[in-house]
Amino acid sequence: DELRAELAGADSERPEEILLNQLGLTLEELGRTAEALDIYQRLVQDFPQSPYSRVAGERIAELEASAA
Repeated sequence: DELRAELAGADSERPEEILLNQLGLTLEELGRTAEALDIYQRLVQDFPQSPYSRVAGERIAELEASAA
């Protein structure tokens, strides 16, 4: 919830794509795969040029493959 609060705040010191990546990883660790997928998809959509976008795309593919 701390990461979500930082994302919602306008004065965060960390870039949004880093926060989204951290939140996605944390949600995965907590077993909240559907929420992690939503976060990763947001990262890919909102920050297509970010290196974190490539990593998020890989995580999406892996999570979707493991769910099939």
